[in-house]
Amino acid sequence: MSAPAPLAQGTLEATPLAHVFLSLHRRSLSGTLAVWPDDDRRGQDRILVRNGVPLAARLLDPTETLERGILPLFQRTHAAYALYEGDLVGEGEGVLTGSVDPVALVLAGMRGGVRDAAVDGVLEGFGTSPLRLVAKLDAHALRLTPKETAFVELLRAEPATAEDLIARSGEEKVARRMLYLLGLLGALEAFRGTVVEAMASGHPPPPASPSATPGAPAAAPAEPVAQTAARIATPRTSLPAPAATSERRRRRGLEAPPPAPRAPAGLAAALAEQWNALADRIDAADGQTYFQMLGVGESPDVSIARDAYFELVKKVHPDRLPPELEPLRGHAARLFQQLTEAKEQLEDDDKRMKYIRTVRDGGGTPGSDRKMMAVLSAAHELDKANVLVNMSKWAEALEALAEAKACDPSQVDIYALEAFILFQQLGQIPSATVENVVALCDRVLADSAGGFHERALFVKGMCLKKQGKDDQAAALFKRIVEKNPRNVDAAREVRLHEMRTRGTNKAEGRASLFDLKVDTKDVGGLIGKLFGPKKGG
Repeated sequence: MSAPAPLAQGTLEATPLAHVFLSLHRRSLSGTLAVWPDDDRRGQDRILVRNGVPLAARLLDPTETLERGILPLFQRTHAAYALYEGDLVGEGEGVLTGSVDPVALVLAGMRGGVRDAAVDGVLEGFGTSPLRLVAKLDAHALRLTPKETAFVELLRAEPATAEDLIARSGEEKVARRMLYLLGLLGALEAFRGTVVEAMASGHPPPPASPSATPGAPAAAPAEPVAQTAARIATPRTSLPAPAATSERRRRRGLEAPPPAPRAPAGLAAALAEQWNALADRIDAADGQTYFQMLGVGESPDVSIARDAYFELVKKVHPDRLPPELEPLRGHAARLFQQLTEAKEQLEDDDKRMKYIRTVRDGGGTPGSDRKMMAVLSAAHELDKANVLVNMSKWAEALEALAEAKACDPSQVDIYALEAFILFQQLGQIPSATVENVVALCDRVLADSAGGFHERALFVKGMCLKKQGKDDQAAALFKRIVEKNPRNVDAAREVRLHEMRTRGTNKAEGRASLFDLKVDTKDVGGLIGKLFGPKKGG
């Protein structure tokens, strides 16, 4: 049986495991996370995640508890990881079970050490703006140490820059670790001297309370990972095409290489045959593994790959082409580079074994590598835009979203965040009109599973409310709350509409249109908010 294709994959060098777990948590994703070892051991650590919460694992080095077994994985820095649909952990001997709070797990993993470059990347996003905490953290649920608790209290006491907070804390490592964690959670925002915008990035974790601890599964089931991955991987014609996409993708190395030209008319038959055979090989390489490029199997005999390489070089090296094939020289140089990379990868035992795993997971071709890089680059730009939105840097956030579109224009979350930004900027820039925002939300919803996208529905509801279409807006807010009772802002809008409706109906002797009971005590706390109020609104 062949290995299943991953829904997403990458390396822990590019995406630390803390980012991976918090991303699964924020998006309430389900599936099996596989993490390969840093050493030569075969197999991988497999962790079953449901709605963003680790529930079981089959580990290479199992211990007594699920959390203790996962913690050592945070210290891996160069291993590969992949997310698969479904349960690839199974049951029986060797399987650890439990329910691990993902935020507490990540914090515990960070205590073992975090890479300075990863922390610096988050801190740089804050700039020199004073920061304030917008999350209600449960020290007991997160098992904060006394030093970590002291830093949180320092952050609550008075807004200050990241640099000042680190200096005041007297515990640089603790301060940097906590700022890193809170930044990844979206639990910090820029302070403007007044009540600032609440969080607007993605899906922050639910509030910490005895009845709803961080990481607890949402009441409504999350969208299957396969559907999420399919939306990312499949181009959508309904989404607006970004300007100069091809040029931006080319600059980032994400654009597919142009096809090699065919032999011109009038060329001698033998030369035309050589030309077209080389052109076919050049074009095919983009979808081939290194084994296919060299025409060899997965044999551990490195001499086979080396011999195949030198045989091919005689035919494709740009310096060996006859003058009549000069127009193919640049294309041949690209193929020669790919063949050289194939030889270097396959003649090294360790590199070959890692590459074989990549191929069996559905990757290993220039085209698949480029596609994955596009998805990761788009996700990076989207995260950057979310940070900028938290700091109310609207123009810079729109620029980051333009780059995200250039990398992977199929990710609907990009356009949902753009709609949110335009709503915040209504009347301030030409494109920020209610009609444009509603149209953008409709396009996102058309490309979302079941026509449901929490942010797009909320923004559209706020636009309809601004247009005086209160009943239509309330229907959207109610739909959000039915799916995610922790969305405080949508719940508030439903209650406000219900109160207004009851007042009108009481005067007219009619029953209320809504009978939805929402207890905001269980979902209170700014960390549960997805959207902040519009300034001046």
